[in-house]
Amino acid sequence: MLASVVDGATAESKLRLDVDVRYYYGQWQWGDYEMTPRAGQAGPDVRVHLPGGRWSLGTSYLSGDFSAAGASPLSDPLFRSRKNFAVEDGREELVLDLEFRPLGWLGVAAVYRFSQYELVSDVQLNSDQRLYGTGVERVVNEARGWGLSVRPRLPVHRQVTFSGELSLFPELSGEAAGRYQYQMLFDDNELDSRWFGRSSPRGFAGRGELTYALTGIPISLSAGFFFEQLHDRDPAEAGWLEDQLGGQTPGRSWLDDDFRGITARAGFTF
Repeated sequence: MLASVVDGATAESKLRLDVDVRYYYGQWQWGDYEMTPRAGQAGPDVRVHLPGGRWSLGTSYLSGDFSAAGASPLSDPLFRSRKNFAVEDGREELVLDLEFRPLGWLGVAAVYRFSQYELVSDVQLNSDQRLYGTGVERVVNEARGWGLSVRPRLPVHRQVTFSGELSLFPELSGEAAGRYQYQMLFDDNELDSRWFGRSSPRGFAGRGELTYALTGIPISLSAGFFFEQLHDRDPAEAGWLEDQLGGQTPGRSWLDDDFRGITARAGFTF
């Protein structure tokens, strides 16, 4: 028993590196679009544990492609015009954090989050009579800011651990820019419109998972769930161009960002 205590103390006094590969799969609703993942989000998750075992530095990067299709009604009650769209969207997230673990089962962290979404939508302007126009809409959205995270870690079985994370983002700084290009098929009318806006989304993100540590080798496997909800509660003060967006598609808003689903992870310790 004394030998195991000495070994544990020696391990905590050394620098330790954890390298994980993380995978997310779930439904993403950004504004009025509810998007389905093509193959999910995946990327590396690296953590450096400083000597002493209480402090650690971490970074993670996730990227993935999503798609959606649907139709939005236009203000034309006579011919019931509508805008058919097919959306392709790339989602990227970079997270940096400094974690302090005062207790073995509880940690807190300062988290910096940067995200970028890039959307391309192919549009057809249609009605009950005919197709009368085509177009392309492009949007790039970025959000960045600090948050606070609480991270419990509880033993469940000899080789199984439950680990969770709940992050609060009181206010992120968001910017978005878009370009709408339309061409009418039966006349020379066309539209090439650009817009820019700012927002201050706030909300939270969380994750819970069970981790199984393999015997004899420094490898662990995890599976669980995740969720994220970010909203801008007062877009008017943020200077968001709601009138411009509403003029293109009634009711559209880029200010809601909900993402939830399942997650899996494979981890290696060096």
